[in-house]
Amino acid sequence: MHGLSGASMVPPTQDPALAGMRSLVKQRTQDFRDLRNALRAGDLAGAQTAFNTLQQEIQKASAASGGKSPFDPKGTIGKDFQALAEALKGGNLDAAQSAFKTLRQDLRAARHAANHFGSGGSQSSPPATGPGSGGLDATA
Repeated sequence: MHGLSGASMVPPTQDPALAGMRSLVKQRTQDFRDLRNALRAGDLAGAQTAFNTLQQEIQKASAASGGKSPFDPKGTIGKDFQALAEALKGGNLDAAQSAFKTLRQDLRAARHAANHFGSGGSQSSPPATGPGSGGLDATA
């Protein structure tokens, strides 16, 4: 008996596409933490740098997924992200901290909804990579 001819079966743990996705999620989570830490410390310049890095990573991930992103400017998370961008661009630390808090709350709510409704009740997907979270760990 012959196996699948011409097809290669790659175990999920060795799939290069999955490895690349995990790497992107890990990097965005770290960028999110860097942004959070800079805002908590009152470091506006650090927050601006971390935000710019995070934004670039999100754009890469969006392009890699065919333009799909939870950061669509028409959605709640996208509007939160835009408010954060504007506050940081304007140099308003208080507004940036407030916008970041709102963004985190909405990311958590989206992740919660994705875990309970998007997975058919299954808890098998990692919480930091739920479709509504954009791969970001909002608890970071």
